Amino acid sequence: MSRTNARVRPWVRTRAFCVSLLLGAALAPAARAVELALPASAIARIGAACPDCPPDGWTACGSQDVAWGKGFAKHAFLGTPKRGYLLGFSLTGAEFRKFVETSAYPVLQRGLERRFYRTRLVVLDDAFADARVLAAPSEIVVAVPEPLHACLYGTWRPWGCCVANCAKEECCEKKLGSPTVELTWRDGDETLVLHYSHTVGVSWLERRTGGTSVRYACLVDAKGKLRASDAK
Repeated sequence: MSRTNARVRPWVRTRAFCVSLLLGAALAPAARAVELALPASAIARIGAACPDCPPDGWTACGSQDVAWGKGFAKHAFLGTPKRGYLLGFSLTGAEFRKFVETSAYPVLQRGLERRFYRTRLVVLDDAFADARVLAAPSEIVVAVPEPLHACLYGTWRPWGCCVANCAKEECCEKKLGSPTVELTWRDGDETLVLHYSHTVGVSWLERRTGGTSVRYACLVDAKGKLRASDAK
């Protein structure tokens, strides 16, 4: 490699990364805004533990019936001891897909890792007795299969299987592979792993302690604003 190329390439990579971020922001629909009802004391603890966390950027996790508003408190607490979780918002499925479709492969993984690295996890003890915020994930696994990206990048091919009358000009994960996004946190003797998916209703949080595992469904396609309530 010449010295000129060595100087130019980092600038080209930086420009490509910035352009991909701008395209993703401009073309993907904004996340739906909703509310999460929590006791004022829990909201205060979250704010004190993470003053930089936006109050309107949280994702609800809980049982299969987890819901926004006061429905969160009814279905949030699972396992032994009972605990609930809030995830810092990262990307909607549409934003994730647009980022993959508009980002060159050399900058794609780095861009996704940076985005998901900012994800925070709030641990809620039973009945909101306590709330604490875990730091950035200790492990991040992000992988987009190259054949899938090659099919999507810079094209108008649909992302799915048999979404265009099973035509050849589509990008089917069954044939080309599926993206993997896993974020891991440690909380004492517990391990928490977010299995993120761009498909609505498929993302979930795994809580492991010893040989036991509890599964929480996570509503990652909307941004929840914390609202003080008497929810229990």
